[in-house]
Amino acid sequence: MSQLELFTDTERVALRLQREPAAVCAETLHRIRLSVKADRLWRIRIPHAAFAELGVEPEDIAHIPIPTLLLNGEPIVTMGWRDQDSFVLTPVVSIANTRPAVLFKDSIGAVSLSVESSIGAIHTEAFFLSLKRGFVADYVSKMADYVVDRLNVWAKAPTPGEYLTAPAEESTFATELQNRLDSIERTLKTFEQLLPYFRTNAKFELVSQETVDGVGRLTGFSHSTLRHVIEHPEDLVTSSHGTGIRIHNRYYMPRHTLVETKRKTFDLPENRLMLGFLECVTEVLEAEVEAVGARRSQLPELLKVEDEYVSSAEAIMGMVLKRLKNHQSQLEALLSHAKRISGQYRQVLPVTSAPYGETPVPSKVFLTIPAYRLVYQCMCDWQKMGPLHLMDEGLLLTTFERSRLYELFCLFKLIDDLRAAGFEITDHKRFVYSARPPHWPQSPVPNTFVLEKPTADNSVCRATVFYEPFVCSPRMPLENGVGLVRTSPFSWDGGFKTTDAQNSFVTPDYVVKLQTGERVRWFIADAKYTDGWNAVQTQTRELLFKYLYSVCPVNDDETLEGLWILYGWLKPESEPMPVTARKWAAKPGVDVHYEEVSPMVTDVGRLAATVASLA
Repeated sequence: MSQLELFTDTERVALRLQREPAAVCAETLHRIRLSVKADRLWRIRIPHAAFAELGVEPEDIAHIPIPTLLLNGEPIVTMGWRDQDSFVLTPVVSIANTRPAVLFKDSIGAVSLSVESSIGAIHTEAFFLSLKRGFVADYVSKMADYVVDRLNVWAKAPTPGEYLTAPAEESTFATELQNRLDSIERTLKTFEQLLPYFRTNAKFELVSQETVDGVGRLTGFSHSTLRHVIEHPEDLVTSSHGTGIRIHNRYYMPRHTLVETKRKTFDLPENRLMLGFLECVTEVLEAEVEAVGARRSQLPELLKVEDEYVSSAEAIMGMVLKRLKNHQSQLEALLSHAKRISGQYRQVLPVTSAPYGETPVPSKVFLTIPAYRLVYQCMCDWQKMGPLHLMDEGLLLTTFERSRLYELFCLFKLIDDLRAAGFEITDHKRFVYSARPPHWPQSPVPNTFVLEKPTADNSVCRATVFYEPFVCSPRMPLENGVGLVRTSPFSWDGGFKTTDAQNSFVTPDYVVKLQTGERVRWFIADAKYTDGWNAVQTQTRELLFKYLYSVCPVNDDETLEGLWILYGWLKPESEPMPVTARKWAAKPGVDVHYEEVSPMVTDVGRLAATVASLA
C-alpha cells in the first residue's frame, strides 16, 4: 500500500500503510523497524492513493471529508486541508486553540496511527518513539527499572509467608538473581578448594582380588590356588630344592599361580554422587545460558537513532537487556568454571557418576568426614536454591501498549507508599471481570491487592487496591468486591454524549477501598503521563464528571472521599500546582486532588498518606 508521511520543515518519515490496525504486543515488538522523534511538531500527509487502494474511485476522492487522525485508537484534534494529491493534517492544542501541538508529547513506547474517513480506515505500521537524552529519557528509564523489580514480586501467585519475608524493597528481581549466581559460585569455589584434599585423601576401600602372578608373590595357599595349579599342569617346572609338589618322587613348582592381593577402589556411593552432582550443575547452567539467550532474542531491537536521542525501546527495555546480558555473561563464566572442575574431579575419582536428583540421605561418610560434609552441604544449598525463575519480560513488554508503563509505575508506587505508611500486603490476585466487553483489554498483572494495618483498638483496618476495576451501571452485578456503580448514562469529552446505561461502565485506573470496622470509604485515582498544569487544564472537567458526579457507592452508609489525578511532572518554569480544585468539588468534603507521582518523588504520596490517616 501507500505510505503516510510525517514531516516538518526539515524532516521526513515514511510509514507503511495497511488495512488492519497494527498489533502492538509482546509478540510483535521485535519486528518494529522505525523510531520517530517524539518532541517534533509533526504534520501528517495522507496520499489520495491510499484511499484509492480502499476502493474509492479517483473522481470520488475529492468528495471525501477531511479524515480523522487517531493515535493508538484515541482521536487527535487536528486542522486539515486538501492538497492536490493528499490530505494534510496538523495536530493542534484544542478546537478553540489552533496552535500547533506536539503529536507524541504524552506518549512513550510503541505507537501507531490510524486515519478514519467516511469510506473506511487505514492504519500505519507500529513504530517506537525516540526521546531526547536528558530528563525525559532518564525519567522513563527509572520508571521502567522500578516496574521491572515490582513485576517480579507481584506478577506471580503468593506463597504462604511470602509477605512477611520478602517485601518488595528487599527482594527484587536483580537481588534474587544475583543471590542465585553467588550461591552457584560459592558451590564451585568449595569444590575447587577441596580438590587437593580429594586428590590425596579421597575415601576408598580395600578389596581383595586374585590375579595370576609369579609364585614368589604367593603369601597363602587357598582352595582356588590349588585348583589353578591342578587346572594348569603345563605351568609346572622341576624344583631343585626338594620342595613343592611331589610327583613320582620328583618335585615341581608352578611358575605362576593365583595370588590374592588388596587394591584401592574409589567406587563408593559418595564419590559417584559428587561426580553426578557436578554434572548436574553443568547441565543446569548450560540450560540456563540457552534460556537467557532465547529470552534476549524475544525482546525488541534497540534501534539506532541520532546521538542526542534514545529510542523508547532502549529507555524502557535497556535496563532489562543490560541485566539479561550481564546475567548471561555470568552464567557462561560459571559454566566454564563448572566444566573445568567437573573434568578435574573425573580424573581424581576414576568412577562412574551416579545420576543426581534430589539431595541424598546423608551417609556416615557425608556426616563424619569434614570435606565430604562440605560437599553434602553444597548439595543441600543447591536444592534449596531451586530452579532459575527469569522475570517475565513479556509483562514489561505490555507496557508499550496504551502507555501502560506510567500506570504500572503509579500502581506499584501506591502499594509501596501504603506499606511505608504501616500497611502489610496479605493477598493479591488477578481478577477477570465478566462485564468487560470482549475487545476491552485487561492488565496481565494482578489487579487486586489487599493490605492490612492494626489499629489502636487491636482491630484490623483493610485497604484494597483495585487496578482498572469495572464500575458498571446498577443493573449489572457487582464483581470483585467493587462496591461502586455508574449512575449516569452521560460522558464528557468537551460536550455531553450518551451511552447505553445498562451496558455502560467506567474503568478508573485505581480504586482504593478502606474498611475500618463497619465504616467503608472509597478513593478514586487516575494516572496521566503529562505535565501537572496540562492535567489541570485538559483532564479535570472530564474526570470530575466521570468519577465524582457519575459514580457513587452502592451502600448509602459508604462514602466517596474524592478523586486523585496523578501527573508525571511539573515544568520548572511553572507556577506551583494546586493541591486540590475546590471549585470543582462535587459535594462537601469531596474534591479533586492533584499529586505528582514520579521516580524523582520518593516521599509517601498524599493519597496513601490520606488513606493511612483515616485508618
